[in-house]
Amino acid sequence: VKLTTNRIERQVDASGRRALFDRMHAVARHLPMPLRRLLFRPVLAHFGGALRYLAVGAAAMNPHVARWWEDMGVVSLQGYGATECSPVVAFTRIERNRIGTVGEVIPGVEVRVAPDGELLVRGPNVFLGYWDRPDATAAVLKDGWYHTGDHGTIDADGFLTLQGRKKDMIVMPDGTKVHPIDVERALVADAQVKDAAVVGFERPGEEVHVHALLILSEPTEQVADEVVAAANARLGGHQQIRGRTIWPEDEFPRNASMKVRKDELAQWLLAASAAEAPTTAIPRTVAVSAPTVERLVGQLDGARQEAIGPDARLSSDLGIDSLGRVELLSLIEEELGVYIDDGDLEPDETVAGLQARVDAGAGVEPEEGIHGWPLNPVVGAVRIGLQQGLMLPLVSLFYRRRVRGLEHLDGLRGPVVFAANHHLHFDNPIILTSIPVRWRRRLSVAAATDGVFDTAFRGFMVSLLANGFPLSRTGAVRRSLDRIGARLDRGFSILIYPEGQLTVGGPLQPFKGGTGLVAVHGDVPVVPLRLKVHRPGRIDRETGGTALRGDVEVVFGPPLRFGIDTDPADATELIRQAIEAL
Repeated sequence: VKLTTNRIERQVDASGRRALFDRMHAVARHLPMPLRRLLFRPVLAHFGGALRYLAVGAAAMNPHVARWWEDMGVVSLQGYGATECSPVVAFTRIERNRIGTVGEVIPGVEVRVAPDGELLVRGPNVFLGYWDRPDATAAVLKDGWYHTGDHGTIDADGFLTLQGRKKDMIVMPDGTKVHPIDVERALVADAQVKDAAVVGFERPGEEVHVHALLILSEPTEQVADEVVAAANARLGGHQQIRGRTIWPEDEFPRNASMKVRKDELAQWLLAASAAEAPTTAIPRTVAVSAPTVERLVGQLDGARQEAIGPDARLSSDLGIDSLGRVELLSLIEEELGVYIDDGDLEPDETVAGLQARVDAGAGVEPEEGIHGWPLNPVVGAVRIGLQQGLMLPLVSLFYRRRVRGLEHLDGLRGPVVFAANHHLHFDNPIILTSIPVRWRRRLSVAAATDGVFDTAFRGFMVSLLANGFPLSRTGAVRRSLDRIGARLDRGFSILIYPEGQLTVGGPLQPFKGGTGLVAVHGDVPVVPLRLKVHRPGRIDRETGGTALRGDVEVVFGPPLRFGIDTDPADATELIRQAIEAL
């Protein structure tokens, strides 16, 4: 599939129609399948015109390539299995195709993830053992479970995602783990790369690093450097490629199932690095330069690459917003070991100024306190009692309240993010008491640092009655995201008001970008929730309310889920649209 994709790309470039081809892809992904096929009819004609599906097994398909084909009206269906499993374990259903996964486990088969991340399989499809090899059988069959040797995850919907072979996983010096397949996908997304293999390479006396071996359409040192730089810009800090080698042959060594023999690649690299005088058969190995703040800024998708320099200001020159600063500071912490709180940065910090903070070790230790006392089970029991015995009667006294859409919570597993509009001064008690008690027992409410927690008494009451915690609307966004993450990790759902400000009666204001960031990187469903004010009550007299009891409606929408490759800005906008549509 990759070779065919590259050939089409080269033909497009040779025809001088690259800009048109890319525009067609951008338009096609918003069209139904028949129109996509019509748009790309000249391309599909080279395959007889009837190609509709690509069924992929043995090796994982790069999600970028799968989407590229789907834009043209050809659906990629992936499967996973092993000879020992007769041989299928999971496959993608046509009506439930989720790119980046290998589908759902087939009926009658069980799959679970071991504590170390290895996939275990049990079912009638699993073999009884290797012929006359009891030791080999005992190594992979334990209590009826076949140990696949593959790492993977299973999401809440039952979709299986592969992360690579257990034996190929790279353990970095700081203990972080890198799955080579993630790095390889970033490399082969480049049209100049025919194939790529990633290994953990450790020269004598040196620490292990992520090393890429490349088979290029134009095997030059400059192209190799460009490919690695582009891949590093898409990879996380712990996944950065620190070395690369151009492979001298047309194919990597493979086993009978066509998987790359990475042990042979590692041995070859070791022999190449030990050679006193490299020859044309042993290409030069080039180490990637050490990380600096300027280089890390270049990895941010939203940064203006042409403006990067020591004197460039993060905001006005490079266009890095608050979430971009959070991402940059996280990269600095991962790569350089220096913690810097975004609340401590100057409003328009320069790249050189940030580098000086790093060089001087000016970062402070991360704040350990997560405002965690409201999470105590005893405090939680008191809270539910106060909500049911005090808050709910008061809400019922001042408002006639209707609740719709609670069926969307049936079968949903927490934690989740409840995202609501913010259109009344007293909407938090209304919304809070509309959420079922079974959810409220493990629910935490994000409240403004400067509007709620600016006084000790108000902050205490919100923490006690609503399990509130301080969320900064400006400034130290990173610290706020850390508090949200700490609660999600403990199994607490979050109630958040993404507008970040009160807009009495509407309309919806632009949402803060942190909402999408939490949804995507927190890997949690988002339940859109809307408060409709049909008539403000007398308690809302500041907004013109005159009725003895206000008339309000709380509507819950279907949960939204986002893949890890979703742009957080896109996720934020989709959440906003979902709330507005309720």
